[in-house]
Amino acid sequence: ATTFWKLLHTAATLPSADVYHCVCTGYAGLLGALASRLNDVPLFLSEHGVYLKERIEDIRKSTWLAAHPGLTAPFDGDLGTFKELWIGFFNLLCRSAYTQASHVTALFQGNARVQIEFGAPAERVAIIPNGIDTTRFADIAREKLQQQAPADGRVTVGFLGRVVPIKDVKTLLRAARLVLKTHPETSFLLAGPTDEDPEYFEECLALAAQLGISQSVEFPGRMKPDDFLRRSNIVILTSISEGLPFAVLEASAAGLPVVSTDVGACREMIADQLPSHPTLGPSGIVTEVANPASTAAALNQLVGNADLRFEQGMNGLRRVQSAYRQEDIVARYHQLYQALAARSNQRIPAAH
Repeated sequence: ATTFWKLLHTAATLPSADVYHCVCTGYAGLLGALASRLNDVPLFLSEHGVYLKERIEDIRKSTWLAAHPGLTAPFDGDLGTFKELWIGFFNLLCRSAYTQASHVTALFQGNARVQIEFGAPAERVAIIPNGIDTTRFADIAREKLQQQAPADGRVTVGFLGRVVPIKDVKTLLRAARLVLKTHPETSFLLAGPTDEDPEYFEECLALAAQLGISQSVEFPGRMKPDDFLRRSNIVILTSISEGLPFAVLEASAAGLPVVSTDVGACREMIADQLPSHPTLGPSGIVTEVANPASTAAALNQLVGNADLRFEQGMNGLRRVQSAYRQEDIVARYHQLYQALAARSNQRIPAAH
């Protein structure tokens, strides 16, 4: 109750605006809905993840939210009533924001479907993905696409990300062992912070040693994306969960093919048809989650075929230029702000 009173007070004292913009539901979404209603102006809700889905996952996994001994009604068979009440509470907050919002955006189609399932009116939901400055990687793309095969003949498979369980680096290592049986000259560059979960990193080092592939696997720690992309010929993600990963955008902008698990927006980015370019082919290969054999099979296709790497790298470059250019994404947001502000008979200055 105290939180609601605080939100009501805050909403009543917010500066006036032509449009209110929230980046999630929850308490922020409720505050945005209250401000929108009190000031009679539009609410714009943009979500990178889906906040309610994330809260449900957190509540399900929580230990402090154990069911109260006096509350015994089950939720989905394994949750007590206390967790059920918390999920219901966040569901209420979510629906209040979705109902009030004039526009709701998602990064990709999969999240948009979840938003609609959670109560967002389908006609108000639109897809606006992350954008990338494609010019930043233009020189690397030129180098990669002009050089069909590595100068030393040694193909490097690159991973750029945190060495943590959600990235499933162990599946990558097991896939690497299978690839090295067929292409023993392949090297694996696993770049990214190793200090977020030191125990998991040590387990990965031990697994590489156990698999007998330590000589072919490098863990350099943090690297600048440009340096990483210059050293890589294929980029790989073996994550068990993703949204719309910048690693894929950066690889494609650099003209590199991608092997990725079928999570988040990865299939849409790599393999699905683009409405603007329906004949454009895939920019890589999508694999099963936690499946070393599937990952290795995809890598073997690319490691052993320079022409396929070139073709899919070129497709990736065309995909980002068609659907993920930063300037196009910014323009779409500005157009949306203009349309919403027009409802308040106001005008936002043109972008420069």
